[in-house]
Amino acid sequence: MKNKLIITLFATILTTICFKAQNLPEKFEENSKYGVRIDGKNVVPAIYDDVSTDFLVIAKKGNKFDLYNNDLTLLDQNIKAYEYFIPMDIFQIITKNNKIKTFNNKGQQIDVSKLKIGSQKDLFVKSDRALENYTITNNGVTYTRKEYFGKENYPREFNYKIIKDGKDTRFVNNEKNLMILSFYNSHISDYFEKTSSPDYTEETLYKPLKHTYIILKLNGKYGVWDFKEQKEIIPFHYKKIIPYQNYLYLEKDGLSTFYPNIGTDPRYKKLGPYLGAFARFETPDGKIGWVDRKGKEYFDQ
Repeated sequence: MKNKLIITLFATILTTICFKAQNLPEKFEENSKYGVRIDGKNVVPAIYDDVSTDFLVIAKKGNKFDLYNNDLTLLDQNIKAYEYFIPMDIFQIITKNNKIKTFNNKGQQIDVSKLKIGSQKDLFVKSDRALENYTITNNGVTYTRKEYFGKENYPREFNYKIIKDGKDTRFVNNEKNLMILSFYNSHISDYFEKTSSPDYTEETLYKPLKHTYIILKLNGKYGVWDFKEQKEIIPFHYKKIIPYQNYLYLEKDGLSTFYPNIGTDPRYKKLGPYLGAFARFETPDGKIGWVDRKGKEYFDQ
């Protein structure tokens, strides 16, 4: 009876998966053009130069794009640029009238204002099994490691020096304390071996900012110092540095930029935070547009 129940349950799950797969949009080719079909039925004719069905359906024809949901209902044709932003699982377009529209995987539009990410206090993963603690002190960074193996607790502590006379010192989570989760190579027998190091994962750390980066002011200007590598990451030239979830806002001489997305050379008179994949900007000569996470600009027309 138990085995029969398991077989029935497995068959139900398999049927559900197959049914869903059959109802997903599928790209097809006809006369060197592309269209979209569902369950073998051609719904969008083969009139496009290319079609992507990775998230929603985006179809390209010349310099124009059409956006469909997964039921192949047309959502928008007024598209200048688009981006599937994986970290938030959203699809965004810049319209030809220079507005941002944001969609979820069902093709429902989302309020873009809710995507704004401010300065982060909880940048790194926290857990009741978090092993590594960093604290900024007057003389440097104190590092405490606690390793849990069964009921045993192995403490480790080191001190890292930071630049002398630094002011307003903080981590990239905008705090003087940082707790992160790391994983230790279990086959290493000497847990106190200085040459051993934790194996960090993408789930643990937000890239490309590192947990070893310190923001501080030196001689009245801000910069970024890597306390573990003992080297300067961003020179101490800036009036202001603001940390966001995985990038830094840099400002000097009335101009701003994002590190590392755009670079360390400020170029914008105005620069707002990223709203998903795009941020709004204005250049010193009055040009306005959007810039993506790779630094590509889309100017208003």
